[in-house]
Amino acid sequence: MEKYSAVEVIPSQNAPTLADTKYISGDAITDVGAEQDFAGSVINGREFQINVEQTAPNMPVFGATTYTSGSSTILDTTAGGVLIGTVTYTDADGANTTSITMGSNSYFTFVDNKNGTGSVTTTTNNITFPFSDLSGTTVTLNFNATDTCGDTVPGTMPIIVQNIKPTLTGLTPGVTTSETVDAERQITKYTCSDPSDNVTPNITVSPSTSPEYFVTRFLSGTSTNGVYEIILPTQSASWKFDYDKVNSYTIVVKCLDGKPLGTASATLVVSLTPNQPPEITNLTPGEVQLTDDMSNANANAYDVKITPTDNQNNVGSARTLTVVVTDLNNAPSFSNLPQSVPIDENVVVGTTVFTVSFTDPDDVNTHTFTLAASSYFQIAIPTSGNITTKSAINYETLGGVYSYALNVTVSDGIVTVTSTVTFTINDVNEALVWNAATYRTNVQDGAAVGTVLTDPGFAVTDEDTDDTYKCFLNCGVSAGYFSINTSACDLKVTSAYSLDAGLTSPVSCLVTAVDKGSHTATTTLIITIDDVNNYSPTFSQIYYDFTVSGSAGSGTSVGTVTATDTDTGTFGTFSYTLDKTALNGNYFTVNSATGVISTTVNMLTVCNCSGSTLTMTVTATDKGGRNVSSQVVVYVSEATTTYTTSTTDRYRTFFEDTRNIAWFSVAMVLLAVIAAVTPYVMVKYVCEGPALCKNPCRQRHMRPYNPTPREVFNPSPRTPPRPQLLQSIRKPPPPKDNQFWRSENI
Repeated sequence: MEKYSAVEVIPSQNAPTLADTKYISGDAITDVGAEQDFAGSVINGREFQINVEQTAPNMPVFGATTYTSGSSTILDTTAGGVLIGTVTYTDADGANTTSITMGSNSYFTFVDNKNGTGSVTTTTNNITFPFSDLSGTTVTLNFNATDTCGDTVPGTMPIIVQNIKPTLTGLTPGVTTSETVDAERQITKYTCSDPSDNVTPNITVSPSTSPEYFVTRFLSGTSTNGVYEIILPTQSASWKFDYDKVNSYTIVVKCLDGKPLGTASATLVVSLTPNQPPEITNLTPGEVQLTDDMSNANANAYDVKITPTDNQNNVGSARTLTVVVTDLNNAPSFSNLPQSVPIDENVVVGTTVFTVSFTDPDDVNTHTFTLAASSYFQIAIPTSGNITTKSAINYETLGGVYSYALNVTVSDGIVTVTSTVTFTINDVNEALVWNAATYRTNVQDGAAVGTVLTDPGFAVTDEDTDDTYKCFLNCGVSAGYFSINTSACDLKVTSAYSLDAGLTSPVSCLVTAVDKGSHTATTTLIITIDDVNNYSPTFSQIYYDFTVSGSAGSGTSVGTVTATDTDTGTFGTFSYTLDKTALNGNYFTVNSATGVISTTVNMLTVCNCSGSTLTMTVTATDKGGRNVSSQVVVYVSEATTTYTTSTTDRYRTFFEDTRNIAWFSVAMVLLAVIAAVTPYVMVKYVCEGPALCKNPCRQRHMRPYNPTPREVFNPSPRTPPRPQLLQSIRKPPPPKDNQFWRSENI
């Protein structure tokens, strides 16, 4: 684009009347990036200078505040969500956007209507924020109106919350009451109520009194709608109305809700009437008592003057009562009292334990009996004279009181006579009861005679606190194995009870308790015999010797060892183990259940021990950990299939010499000592070949003498491997004097 010099720039003019001049008012374009169409001549290839004039913005202005009710005063009972009024505002800059907000207030909510008005309503949460909280106050709501340019102006809206004062109803303007107050009485009542607040009553008495003659208190209803009464408390001789001094009281009653202008009041006038002297209207109800026995009367009639007086010391008119003395009554008299009566405890309730008898010359009279209050005795029928038991009598619960002296009275309707009957309670021996139907204890299998069994916790209930009992034991078919101490009731073993001998567990016994009154009670005792590992397993032989072919395969049976255990049950079960630590390899195993010893390898290819004697230890261990061991000697025969007969001197096998058999048998008995000597001798003088001898000094193998080839047993159904010829390695024997294995005649 071609660039022109500054002189070619067309200057701007601030003259809207000039030609080719476009004047834009300040509010026509307000947004950044807005476009304006310049209508008129089009001049190409020129640069124009543009001036923009902007006028100052106008501030928002609050208008008049209108109230829905026509007044800024609202009641404190106004509900939530009620429209209170509207605030208005304007802005001279018509293009401006103005918003209005209200300051925080929990009791009112505000909505900006976006049309220059905003609505104020009571909060809908009027349970948490009730209007009664604001009773008697003026709440000023604060607003802020803000235009687009950020200019803000404040505004306010005052709201007066008017309290509804309580109401007082039901109070009479005046009452009349006697100056004498012998008992508390109500003189009036009234009601205090308020639609939104709790109400408290209050009274003021004039002239003031001390102590208070008038008291107001709550009668019924609620704290917002309650009924109250005004009472006169009971007065005494030192605290009472005095009609001659004050005969009228004015009481101002108020109901207050604790808010401004929250009081309702009314006035009550209490007028007193003077006390009047008492007056006798009828002598019949009056009670006149004799001060002496009328049998001493010396006149036929007596005049009694009676004068009434009230508690105000007012004296009424006197009246005369004439008492005429007629034929005298004779008093009844007991014929079998006083009396002492013994009674056994546990007598049936209602049983007659004594009958009162009496005499009375006046046989026309009706007589009634009474008995002093008692927990155990009564006269159920007043005219019968029969004393019966009232409740159960248990000697053991009387607390040491066993004698009861009770007053008995008989009345003929005129005269009452009193005497005494004494009941003495006798103790009776009562039956005992076991506290449980079954008791349990245990003892070890085969426990020694005299062993004390675990305490089964024997216990009986016997109401006779000083009673004792003895125990007896009957175990039926198991009698004789256990006994019981008759006094202490503890249990002992009297004969060893062995499960290993075929006896069974548990043992059921009958235990009988007998008290001093010969009462008996029985219970069952279950004795559990705890199995014990009494015996160790035993082998049938001191040692075992077996022969196996030097070419035997894996799994070939070598022989069977047999052990037994006298224990029965769990502890009579045992298993076999084989100790092969003396061998150079793991060549054999034993079946833990059957005792069968068998090979675990191919004896020819792995052991390579033909002609050797191998020694191991077999152990039988029972379930209780007790064990026994025996020696196992396995001779591994030559693996060759052909043998050569020779008549020349030869080495004798170890067991062909009877002397060797003798000391070898003794060695098996003394295992601890000979176990170390025997392998040494055999290895030193018998062993030959590297399979068993690791010592650089090679030892000799004894070659067994066998005139005929021995058949090698192979339990495997498979075809046995082809026998291989073994090369015989001979070495010069030692001098004959040192050949202990040779026979004397060879």
